[in-house]
Amino acid sequence: MRAALRRAGRFVSAAAIVLAAASPLCGLSVQEAIWGFDGQVVPDRINILSVLVANDTGLPFNRTLQLYKRSPIQRLGATHLKDCFIAPFGQRWVQFHTHNSESNEEWVLSWGRGLTESTTLNSPRLGPPARVLLTDRSDPFARRISLKGFPEEIFPVTAAATDGLHSLVIDHVPQWEPVRRRAFLDWLHRGGTVHLLADPKGQRLEFPATLSVLNTDLDRFRVGAGRVVRHNLTRTKMDYRQLAARGFPSLKLQKQDDWQSITRIEDPVFRRLRNFTRADHNWWFIYIFALIYIVLIGPVNYLLGRKWRDYRLTILLFVGGVVVFSFVFERIGRRGHGESAAVYSLSYVRPVGPGTYDVTQWLNVFVTRGAYYHIEHPCPHNLYSTCQITERVNGAIRSGKDGTFAVDIPLYSSRAFLHRGIMKGPDLGLKIARWGGGGPEDLVLGVGPEFPKDVLRMWAFAGGNFRELVASGSTLRTAGTTTRKADFLKLQSVLGSADFMPLGYPGEREKDVDVLKSYRQMIKPLIAFSLGGANAFRLNVTGDRPLTNCVQVFITAKRHENFGLKENPFGTEKGYVMYHVCLFQE
Repeated sequence: MRAALRRAGRFVSAAAIVLAAASPLCGLSVQEAIWGFDGQVVPDRINILSVLVANDTGLPFNRTLQLYKRSPIQRLGATHLKDCFIAPFGQRWVQFHTHNSESNEEWVLSWGRGLTESTTLNSPRLGPPARVLLTDRSDPFARRISLKGFPEEIFPVTAAATDGLHSLVIDHVPQWEPVRRRAFLDWLHRGGTVHLLADPKGQRLEFPATLSVLNTDLDRFRVGAGRVVRHNLTRTKMDYRQLAARGFPSLKLQKQDDWQSITRIEDPVFRRLRNFTRADHNWWFIYIFALIYIVLIGPVNYLLGRKWRDYRLTILLFVGGVVVFSFVFERIGRRGHGESAAVYSLSYVRPVGPGTYDVTQWLNVFVTRGAYYHIEHPCPHNLYSTCQITERVNGAIRSGKDGTFAVDIPLYSSRAFLHRGIMKGPDLGLKIARWGGGGPEDLVLGVGPEFPKDVLRMWAFAGGNFRELVASGSTLRTAGTTTRKADFLKLQSVLGSADFMPLGYPGEREKDVDVLKSYRQMIKPLIAFSLGGANAFRLNVTGDRPLTNCVQVFITAKRHENFGLKENPFGTEKGYVMYHVCLFQE
């Protein structure tokens, strides 16, 4: 009897262990997942993914969450990591930063190696930048709205994560900590739009000193490159039709039918940057030895085997050929880019304050020593992505405060990646000295003492037209002829700028690549990218209200040292930066 009881006890214990191991999600559950600001993501931009996770057990949850994209056969890109602590029976929001290109992407959130310790998230939908109402989930009226809402508690902590936000509708004073207030103000200075409604009682909003820039008597005013519009309506009466009637139509994501259009900005940029540092191999020598190797171990070995009666000789010839040619290929394949590591970058920056910029950087690092490299930029918050849609990257991304990108880069190879952050830089001191308004004709701009000396090219855009800028003493003046936007950014023009030989050809050397010319040819695709894609990209954003009394200035110059890596283990770092500045006529 006692033996039977002991066996029964062991059976119950084993069953309990099995049931505990098979319990759903091992105590962690995903309550909600929000892509972007309105359930959609903007293609080829850094988007936010906000996940509400809950701890369903009486024990603390303290693990590292892993987010990765996968195809039917493998993971894609690097893995995003986020440390997460949740008290017993508690819940919290966790925010990731992803780069999205397709609407059918499959993303997996994992917190262990067990079969039940991961979940597949809903696939993101592509859309234009969002126009949403900032909501307080503790507000009982939060759901009684026609506009899409976004919880104020998960507003990003850096403006670098707001690529997917176009307009923010506000009808109450948000209870933000300082870092979120700073991110909001940076986004507004960069060019965001704020619609201020009356509070639920119909009263005008009054903001604290930390948001005092919103306290003016004007119904329409500017904050940096951003705009603020007051509406004498409450949230219950405001909808997208009202906004459209007041001059703010909904944005649309338009798809180009032309198969030649640029699919992603990363395609031409990354390939050109890789071309600057591709391995300097003697391809004719490699091809000749490869042909000799194939002939030797194939037809020659077969014919000698029929002639020689001792099979051991043919085996010896085969093994010897493999050894000798392996050594030859290993030696001629080790040569790199001048035997030194290098970093090339292209940056696109917009000011969010004097000497402070919202920075988007495309970088390619080339190494001559295989290792696990630690990459970091001098930003309060760093966001990284490999932008991969075809292959897995052995690396880990920790975006956010003091964010880093740790990646394995093999011997004599390169790794391209994207970086977003708020960085210090030179104060260009641009101001309008003379302008008649309308188009860019007869435009004169004053510059500050920190204006870059090594300028590649400059353009002014106003009234739907482009015109080149040239330096004249301490000023910039328009020169040449005026070109309409449709002609300046027409598909053939931009594609011509992005044309290249991605893999090179036999006999081509690194010295044959004109780096300066290549950077110059990337200017038009980058301008088109900054204007929502224009007509040169497969997907572009349309419907945005054009800026009035504004001239947009695009200045491409050598990279400022402040836009470099925090600690550079790669040696030489070169690049160019495009400054995109909006100037308004008083």
